Amino acid sequence: MASPRNDGGFLTQEQREKLRIAVQNAETLSLTSPRSPTGTTTSALLQQYELHQQQVRAAAAAARGGGGGAGARHARRSHSGKAVKLKKDGAGGKGTWGRLIDADTATFLDRNDPNYDSDEEPYELIEAPATTPLEDYKKSLVTIIEEYFSTGDVKQTGSDLKELGYDDFHRYFVKKLVSMAMDRHDKEKEMVSVLLSSLYGDGLSSTQIKLGFVMLLQAVDDLAVDIPDAVDVLALFIARAVVDDILPPAFLNKAKGSLTESSKGLQVLQIAAKSYLSAPHHAELLERRWGGSTHITVEEVKRRITDLLKEYIKNGDTAEACRCIRELAVPFFHHEVVKRAVTLGMESPAAETLIVKLLKEASEEGANGSVQDDDHEKLRRYKKEAVSMIHEYFLSDDIPELIRTLKELGLPEYNPVFIKKLITIAMDRKNREKEMASVLLSSLSMELFSSEDIVKGFIMLLESAEDTALDILDASDELGLFLARAVIDDVLAPLNLDEIGSILPPKCSGA
Repeated sequence: MASPRNDGGFLTQEQREKLRIAVQNAETLSLTSPRSPTGTTTSALLQQYELHQQQVRAAAAAARGGGGGAGARHARRSHSGKAVKLKKDGAGGKGTWGRLIDADTATFLDRNDPNYDSDEEPYELIEAPATTPLEDYKKSLVTIIEEYFSTGDVKQTGSDLKELGYDDFHRYFVKKLVSMAMDRHDKEKEMVSVLLSSLYGDGLSSTQIKLGFVMLLQAVDDLAVDIPDAVDVLALFIARAVVDDILPPAFLNKAKGSLTESSKGLQVLQIAAKSYLSAPHHAELLERRWGGSTHITVEEVKRRITDLLKEYIKNGDTAEACRCIRELAVPFFHHEVVKRAVTLGMESPAAETLIVKLLKEASEEGANGSVQDDDHEKLRRYKKEAVSMIHEYFLSDDIPELIRTLKELGLPEYNPVFIKKLITIAMDRKNREKEMASVLLSSLSMELFSSEDIVKGFIMLLESAEDTALDILDASDELGLFLARAVIDDVLAPLNLDEIGSILPPKCSGA
């Protein structure tokens, strides 16, 4: 049964009527009675009661219209009896504990905090700039040129240049090649002239060579800041290019049109024309200026072939004769070897058997040429990888990583080559790298390299000591220090020094 009371109060209508009559009667009595305790009439009390009821009804109506009476549920009263409204997010107010987790509190990372972790820093995505084909081409040039200075392999350098593509960019190769050699020894300068002459028309067009030298002339003012004799060296390169027929003589006059009046490039052209190309026998002088040309004439080749064949007839060492033929590096001229050998065999019947043996041995080597080419390519790639690993090691000082990389290569037969590269590179660096090389060698001897590998590596170093001394003046002293350090570190036994000395040729500078 529904309650008869209305929504706004606690009394029914009947009770209200009774209460009204009672109040009227009480009021009538109070008028005649002087003992009213409060001095307030009953009618006034009734009005206060009605006013309170109206406030209660208004609050209830507001609660129903504002969304479910949340305010009434969360209302609380303080000790003073006043209603206190909580914060909407539940964190409380003054005198409360606040929320269990204060998610809105501002936090920051203090880099001076001992517990600071850089991984907690917010990530910021940075857009990497896209590289152009020219930028990629220029980055590859340094590696190719450094590799050429290390190996002197003209054929491989030409192949690497072709693999890059972008024939229209080859002028940058000419500029980079010459500018890198200008600050090096005469050996590298000569190598550059030989390379340009060899690649002319077969990898490098005449137009690209001209443009490359024009760029060098325009940049000589900047080059002179770091290379004091840049003007004279560049004049030599241009004069040598004219002698080698890779630049026309008219280039000296035409190039002036691309230079300003204050450019040192004009001085370069003047020196090349008047000091080098106008001198008597200038061609021969220029070819010998940097220690002699690697080019040999046909007559010189024929003379060397005749000499080695006569030497072979005297000692009968077929292997040595084949090695000398290979060192001539003139495969296109091997028909002359056959011709000279047959002629000598006909002139000296006693040498006929030896000549036949030599031709047979040389023929078999030619049949195995493809296998040898594969071996040479494998060794070339290993050397390139070894140089990269050594440079990385000097930067990171990470011995375990280098050993792991060597194991992954899986070419233990080239361990002596790695030792030679390591010490050769370290000799031309500061004491820090020399110490790092000795420490690495000690670790390799314990974990990866055999004593035989290390002995062979030092033999290769000592055999090439004369060539190394051309680039590193104190190479002999440095090699001696590395040998002594290897003995102290138990990498080499003292008896190994005697073994190495007995293997080296008597006239070898390494001995």
